[in-house]
Parts: sequence; structure tokens; C-alpha cells
Amino acid sequence: AFFDVTGNRLILREWSMDLRGTGVAAQSTDTVTAGLTSSSTMTLAGDTPRYKLLTRALPGADSSATVVPDVEMLHLHTVSRTPTALVSAFVDPDGGIGISTLRLQGAVPTGFEAEWTDDDLGHVVHRAAVKGKEVTLERTGQEALKTKVPASRWAIGDHLKNELLVPMLLAVPRDSQPYKVAILRPYEGEWDLGTATTWMRNGIVLVVLDLEEHDLEVLFIGPEGDLLLVTTEGDPATARVPLNAPRIKRLETAFATPPPAGASPQR
Repeated sequence: AFFDVTGNRLILREWSMDLRGTGVAAQSTDTVTAGLTSSSTMTLAGDTPRYKLLTRALPGADSSATVVPDVEMLHLHTVSRTPTALVSAFVDPDGGIGISTLRLQGAVPTGFEAEWTDDDLGHVVHRAAVKGKEVTLERTGQEALKTKVPASRWAIGDHLKNELLVPMLLAVPRDSQPYKVAILRPYEGEWDLGTATTWMRNGIVLVVLDLEEHDLEVLFIGPEGDLLLVTTEGDPATARVPLNAPRIKRLETAFATPPPAGASPQR
């Protein structure tokens, strides 16, 4: 696929070749294919949900990248925040795009929608409707799923979408003690349970997120909700790093000065 800038259109191109017929190679009795039918077809993508997603502007100015340090980039992320909603996007190196919208009342989710491109299904949508202590998940190609909210702080967000967890994590007391948390993973349709331990250091909220179904993560968050840095244990270990200079400088400044004695636990 490629984009027609002057016409503001996404154009799809399909090229196929078909070898047919047989012949005899020179000085040989073996038969080989002889003849080639080639076709090239170009079509407009049309006003489809997938086309709209692929041509939609990415939200927000907070940009970061998930990387395997010194090896490769896995995802590009952007985030936009308001008091009642958080909209984030990711882009894969192969061109896949996804956008998630989390609606909030304070730190509590009231609704969720995620859509992304998929090679097999084309356009995938996951929605979560929250009613009291029950969440209903609707996912492309699957039956609706109802699930009860655990009796702990909770959030909605798939793996690598840590920005969607920030409102919940900022509501955890910053006293270096572990608190139970639950994260609904829409893609799996399951709850990911564990603990979050938070404290402040030089104006940055540090969170150790220890989940049963995921590698240990350390998140560095601005008190206003800007997810600045994430490090994830595992094989390979990954990191989500900021891309714009002011946010990089903010981290460098915060951790250039040692914390006061006894201000944070040793980890």
C-alpha cells in the first residue's frame, strides 16, 4: 500500500506472477516452466474502518519507544491525556497501527475501546463497558465476555500499553509498601493480578509493578501523569524510553541529584 499525497488517498497495489507451460532446456531432456503471466492491480482503499485508522493522526505530544536496548525498536507510542480520558497509539516497525481510548472518573475506568490493524482480520476492535462492578468485553470475532471487578485498585490495558495503567498507579499510596492491583487485559480477556509499590524521588513517582502473568516492571511517572520511562525484566529485557528532549532532560535532572537519606528503599 502507498499514500497518494495530492489526492489524500490510500492506494492498494497487488502484483502477481504465474509461471505456466513447459519447455525443454538447451542440451537437456528435462522440461522446465516456460511462460509468465503477470498482473498488477491498483485499487483505492475506500472509506473503510481500516483506512480511517491508517490515515488517522496519532494522538498527543508525549512520544516514546519500546526498545530492546542496543538491538531493535519494537513500538512507537504517543499519548494524549485529559482529566476524563486517555488516548494512546502505537506503531509497529512493519506499519501496524493501534489506538486505545480509556475513559475515566478519577482513577477508575468507565469505558475502553481499542482498534488496530491486523493482517488476518483487517480491522480489530475491542470494547469494554463498565457498569458498577461488572465489565462487559466485546471483541471482534469473539463472543461477549462479562467479568467481575476484583476488590482492589484496577485498570484496563493490554501488555506494553503501560500508559493506560498510570491513573491507577498514581492513586496508590507512595509509602514504599506493596498494594494489590488488578489489570484487565482485553486481548486475553483475563485479569492480571499482582502488586504495585510506589514512592517519590526528586519529583518523579517510581512504581515497581509485580504481576503474576508478566515480567517485573519499574515505571517512572510524572505526578501529572506523564509516563517517562519503563524498564521491564525478561529475556530479552526491554525499555520504554522518551523521544523528545524536554522529557529526557526531566529524567536526567531528577536522577542527577541523590535522594535524601532514607527517602526511598534500596532496590
